[in-house]
Amino acid sequence: MKIKAIERLDHLGIIATVINDLGLTQSIDSLIQKDTLGQEHITPGEAIKGMILNGLGFTSKPLSLTPQFFENKPLNILIRPGVEAAHFNRHRLGDVLDLMADFGNEKLFSIVASFAANNAGVSKQFISLDTTSFSFEGEYKEASENEEDHEEKAISMRYGYSKDKRPDLKQLVLEMAVTQDGGVPLIVKTLSGNASDSVIFKERVKKIVSGLEKTKLPPYLIADSKLYCKETAEDLRHIYFITRIPRLNKEEQKIIQEALCQDKWHTLNAKNKFAVFNVKHYDIDQRWIVVHSDDAQEDAKKAVEKAIQKEEKELLACIKELAKKQFDCLVDAQTAAKAIFKKCAYHTLTSIESAEKSSYQSQGRPKKNLDLNHTIKSYSVMPSFEVDLAAKQADIDEKSCYVLGTNVPTQELSHEQVIEAYKNQNRTIENIGFRFMKDPLFFASSFFLKKPSRVESLLTIMALSLLVYSIAQRHMRKQLQKLNKTMPNQINKQVSNPTLRWAFQLLEGINKVELQIAGHAQDIVQGIKEVQELIIRLFGLTAVTMYQLSENHEFSVGGGAQCR
Repeated sequence: MKIKAIERLDHLGIIATVINDLGLTQSIDSLIQKDTLGQEHITPGEAIKGMILNGLGFTSKPLSLTPQFFENKPLNILIRPGVEAAHFNRHRLGDVLDLMADFGNEKLFSIVASFAANNAGVSKQFISLDTTSFSFEGEYKEASENEEDHEEKAISMRYGYSKDKRPDLKQLVLEMAVTQDGGVPLIVKTLSGNASDSVIFKERVKKIVSGLEKTKLPPYLIADSKLYCKETAEDLRHIYFITRIPRLNKEEQKIIQEALCQDKWHTLNAKNKFAVFNVKHYDIDQRWIVVHSDDAQEDAKKAVEKAIQKEEKELLACIKELAKKQFDCLVDAQTAAKAIFKKCAYHTLTSIESAEKSSYQSQGRPKKNLDLNHTIKSYSVMPSFEVDLAAKQADIDEKSCYVLGTNVPTQELSHEQVIEAYKNQNRTIENIGFRFMKDPLFFASSFFLKKPSRVESLLTIMALSLLVYSIAQRHMRKQLQKLNKTMPNQINKQVSNPTLRWAFQLLEGINKVELQIAGHAQDIVQGIKEVQELIIRLFGLTAVTMYQLSENHEFSVGGGAQCR
């Protein structure tokens, strides 16, 4: 027996399993495959599958190094027999990125994601909508004025409001809509770096409304305060929405004050309470739910204390300058002191000490015959102040509350369900979606592409990776709960809802070994331990076959699991 080759399988078999069971490769090939590409070694779907495997390999290897990534990987089982690492060269991958751009990245992703979500049985009842930005270093061509006139113009890297806190870099804006069932992305659109959330959401709502009769769109659209404005109101009345009312909205402030002045609060849990008001705003009948949070109150205390310290520092500087001034009239001096406090939010004037000063009408030594009764008097003042405790507490109370607006009838969603749906907005799209795509180990140095259309396609590849990851994680957790199984987490505590990232780490050390036995080649998979076998079996017959496990097992999921 002779070992001919050792290739690392690790968790990549799970990724390939999910892609295969969801039919993503065939779905993509049916959309962007061309007859002229028949001479290529890999199809567009296989190229995209390879890029997803690279991205979810979490090795921080950029797109140009995809061949190097696959040099020690068993491509015959991850892709198909006959595929080699060299086939994933930058020229082929670049061509595929161009094909994606020509077809339309948003359209491509929507079709593939909808197909995958349906195959996986993902619920589309609650959909969260949000945007984020990606910053880029280097020089990128700006869109010309003529391009601005075209509706289907290419995106461009531009300066704008940076959610990455890098206003010095050009950026792109990424819009994403994900399900609250597993954080599965359904809509992904890349926009130029100076696009505003208000405009983006307005256009998205229009598209959702226009497609209501054609597709089975989610019944509840959930987003932050940028969704709710006068410009989107006309379209919002045609769909069910749950959104946060903007803080600067005058009606929002009135509702919070009204809630704080009455005792009709309902208990949500130990740290949260809420009050409900029926309003008609922007000509839409709504429920406005004022939510008070103890955690938000602690944050509000810190914010208000910081604001008080800042205001006090500014006050002391103004008083110091005031003390240097001399006024001809005491009333004018006192008026100037009071004026300092007119715009103060947290401090109030307590007293004003004044000092009188006499001086001769002319400079120098006074003459002998000078009438000392004709001296000039001037006045200076020194105000004292203290913190306005009532104003401080009122601001803390107001900042401890936020208002949710919804037009969903009470009989369909209770007040508690509306609040929970909004809170899940942050858990899914922020904590799962955007944080995943911005992970330093995920395509961290891949943005070397100088062609904006290819950068847009690459962001779509990242979104497809998130699609695969989120569906796989959702499936794994559901299977663990269904089978009443657990896995050890990072501190060796048994849990039923581990992250897929951790499961991937547990699968490290699995290799495909090619042996030469009596002149015959034989492949075996070695390094599978008990917890690794558990993870593999959760993904059904395709994974079991790929990792060469026996089909007979007490919790074998069976074939065709389709990640349900």
